Amino acid sequence: MLRYLIILFVIGPLLATGARAGAYTENEAPTLRIAQVIEVTDGSTIYAEPVWSPDGSKLAFSLKPQFGGLYIRNADGSGPIQEITSEDIDSYRYWRERPSPLGVRLEKDFKNQRMWIVEGDGTKRSEFPYKARLASLSPTRDLVAFMRSDGNLCVSDLDGSSPRAFGYGVSWDWSPDGSRLVYVGNIRDGEGAMIAADLFLADVKTGEVTQLTDTRDVVEVSPRWSPDGMRIAYSTDRLGKICVAILGEVK
Repeated sequence: MLRYLIILFVIGPLLATGARAGAYTENEAPTLRIAQVIEVTDGSTIYAEPVWSPDGSKLAFSLKPQFGGLYIRNADGSGPIQEITSEDIDSYRYWRERPSPLGVRLEKDFKNQRMWIVEGDGTKRSEFPYKARLASLSPTRDLVAFMRSDGNLCVSDLDGSSPRAFGYGVSWDWSPDGSRLVYVGNIRDGEGAMIAADLFLADVKTGEVTQLTDTRDVVEVSPRWSPDGMRIAYSTDRLGKICVAILGEVK
């Protein structure tokens, strides 16, 4: 059963329903804001690390704090929570891993804060010029998002050129079209002390940053874009709820 679900979620083709939501020309980029928040789970059980199915209809998540088991529910919060396995595993995280159609990948040595851009069969391999604590390629495989040694979230071309910094940011995810990042950013007081952590959107072309949430008593973590680019799933750190933020465009 588990193997069937993994094949269904990972290899199953994305549903094509026309132009991807959120597509725009460079001069007409809309600002995205949260229009509605759906609580997929109510917090009676502490869940974490939501992951979308490729068709955007379901979410998978695990138990916290041990990050064990595999559970699935409809992304709109309807229907029961299905327990696929209660074993202390986190294999569901690999549902998001898909081979690059363009043959570009990262080799990482985050212990020493080094990484390499590898193309094709591996014969073309170049070291990234910046030290990075974490990194990921854009869906279009032409940009790199990375966390510098000082904690700043940055985006650059594959060779490290044209770097853009967006401030302190962790736990980010690329939008499906590679135009934006959603990330957890710390809000600090005048003395540099962290007073809150909220969700932010960064436009990688314009450098515009939009604060999505403003919840001093709740820490949103593990944001994940939906395949249609108009919803973001995330979990709340202490409450353990799985939520979906539905985005709306503000021209």
